[in-house]
Amino acid sequence: STMGLMKRLILLMFVAMLGLSTVGGGIALAADPDTDGDGLSDLDEVNIFGTDPFVSDTDGDGLSDGDEVLTWFTDPLDPDTDGDGLSDGDEVNIVGTDPLDPDTDAGGVSDGDEVDLGIDPLIADDDDADGDTFLATEDCNDDDPLINPDALEVIDGEDNDCDGTPDNALKSTVLANVPGKGIATAPGLQKQFNPKSQAANHAGKKDK
Repeated sequence: STMGLMKRLILLMFVAMLGLSTVGGGIALAADPDTDGDGLSDLDEVNIFGTDPFVSDTDGDGLSDGDEVLTWFTDPLDPDTDGDGLSDGDEVNIVGTDPLDPDTDAGGVSDGDEVDLGIDPLIADDDDADGDTFLATEDCNDDDPLINPDALEVIDGEDNDCDGTPDNALKSTVLANVPGKGIATAPGLQKQFNPKSQAANHAGKKDK
């Protein structure tokens, strides 16, 4: 009958959706169905890995669940297995770093920070490019060994000690004669370094 045919068609559609087999006229589980085509059987995804058998990339990191489990040994439920700020997919497909090692070049700066700073996460030497023992993440100018958090602040228009304030008068102890710039002559600095300056005299008169 027409109704019987319709029921048969609906049953066949349901069977196909579940990855079942109708061999021999009966209904049985097909061998290791992989509904989402990610290389893991639906049963393994549900019972072992906890991944979604209907989504090939459960954590959305750019690697299929199968590739994460069988090839890269990364966590298919965590988009950034090593916690370095780069997704597993970006590490494998774009940057070329190890998705299981947060600091692939062992230079002291994480792969994610190196990418953000524009330095190569595969070369350890550039983690401290100027050789002043401060990593690029600590040094506000990693191209100049005289600029780092331990440097003496001098009056040269630069933030020598990386405190966020160039030529900080409260910390500056040296007036630098910089070629092309001359010696700084700000009144506040004159007062600090030269008590007999006009600025100092003016301040003394104002106090009286």
